[in-house]
Order: sequence, then structure tokens, then C-alpha cells
Amino acid sequence: MLKDISPELTNRLISALKSAFCYVPELKEITEDEYVENTQAIRTEVTEIRNTLIALGIEPDELYAEMNPQIKSNTSKETTKFIKDLKKEISSN
Repeated sequence: MLKDISPELTNRLISALKSAFCYVPELKEITEDEYVENTQAIRTEVTEIRNTLIALGIEPDELYAEMNPQIKSNTSKETTKFIKDLKKEISSN
């Protein structure tokens, strides 16, 4: 599916997903007190988003710091290299 999308649009979609994820509650914040009967569905959706980010080489737990550079990031050199390599691969398709 992404093969049919231009590299520019792919990068914009990934950027949008990363930005939106910064507003998604953490799994520990999704409680029955807050979300009542929707708790499990919301947890499943958040997990799916996290897994999508991971598949793209993006570490969800470090994403907020990446999107907000004024906050010091804990991204490892290996993760940073993997993300750069993946972005190159995506942009070459």
C-alpha cells in the first residue's frame, strides 16, 4: 500500500502519526474509571498504533522527546541509526 504513495506523502503521514501519538494516553492511563466500557478497545487501538510505530523504526516511548526537542531525548545511537536507515529506505521506494 505504501509503495503506491509518494515518498513525500509517506514522510508526511509518518510525521502526522508521530505528532498524533504524542496526544495518545499511555496504556497505564487507560483505566475503567476513565474510559468505562471502552477500556479494552482503546487499549487495543493504542497497542496497534505503538506496534505500527515500532514497525516503522520509531520508539514510541521516546517519541515525545523527539517531537519536542527542548526535552532531552534518551534515544540510543542504535535506534537513531535504525530510524535514519528506515527513512532512507522508505524515501527510496
